[in-house]
Amino acid sequence: WTRRGEILQQLNDPGQALMAYDEAIKHSPDNQIAGLKLKRALALPIILHDREQVDLCRQTLTKTIERLVSENAQIQDPLKEVATTPFFLAYHGRDDKPIHESLGKLYRQASPILRWQTPHVDQPRDPNMPIRIAMVSKYLNNHTIGMFMLGLAEQLDPNRFELSVFHVSNKSDPISTAINAKASHHAILPPDLQAARHQISSQKPDIVLYPDIGKEPMTYFLAFSRLAKVQCAWWGHPQTTGIDSIDYYLSNKHL
Repeated sequence: WTRRGEILQQLNDPGQALMAYDEAIKHSPDNQIAGLKLKRALALPIILHDREQVDLCRQTLTKTIERLVSENAQIQDPLKEVATTPFFLAYHGRDDKPIHESLGKLYRQASPILRWQTPHVDQPRDPNMPIRIAMVSKYLNNHTIGMFMLGLAEQLDPNRFELSVFHVSNKSDPISTAINAKASHHAILPPDLQAARHQISSQKPDIVLYPDIGKEPMTYFLAFSRLAKVQCAWWGHPQTTGIDSIDYYLSNKHL
């Protein structure tokens, strides 16, 4: 039923998707219900019919978040149990910051797995070493994100910066190959939150750069961890993350 709901949501049939998620909730064990309820509330329509539909889905999401907070709900692994983000809020033309922040606080409360911090964060860095940057994204390939990040990778001074690239996707093409060629280390992350965090942490980055938090689940949930002293969101998704472990949102005047 959960998979059916995901497919129907991708086909922009939100009514049938919600019915499928209701069946999933009905048949699931108690320790998975909170994640499914949130997943249901995050099943935002891709194409909206009118302002009333905008209001309804935003109210549903807000009330679900508030209810789960008040119930002290537990979500053991949100990457597996929720496996979605509030991406389509960006198309409503409203102020989404309060929803993103309340959702971030819910995950902080409900999912202890997200509170991980890498050991090297508390250690002083050697000022004589290059600044180590970890770039993490699913779209470091023939995609708008990949094209712009290739430009960034090409312009980094190798005497000042050491770049590591972590791909959420195993898609390979000329853009991903060119980005990898500019990095001292590159890898494909496993589809497991803990394993992915350890893989990024192994490079002891000073800065973690997420070009597009909110477009897909892995980088969204990775961002809750402290993997570097400085963690940045990029302009690839034009909204705040609402995540308190992201220190900066980077943009520029031309955007």
